[in-house]
Amino acid sequence: MNAPEPALRAAVLARLARIPPGATACPGRVARDVGRRLAEVRQVLAALETEGRLAVFQRGRPATLAALRGPFRVAPVKKALAVGSPAGMVAASDSDF
Repeated sequence: MNAPEPALRAAVLARLARIPPGATACPGRVARDVGRRLAEVRQVLAALETEGRLAVFQRGRPATLAALRGPFRVAPVKKALAVGSPAGMVAASDSDF
């Protein structure tokens, strides 16, 4: 896997920074907001997860991108941990952004 381009990484980080504390975002929505394909954004999300800067959730529980199948949501780690346990997070709807 190639390293994601710096401009895309910066755009994804900026979008993730706009997620309110205690909320998560749909990765498809993140991709639309930065104007890129989900596959490209998922590569950036995987890098951020590996660095410990991104929390991934599936069905409201912590997950890893490598083990996922199906829909998932993401949040920056500092915001995910701000509400206590990531497992207790309530996902915000995309209309909240």
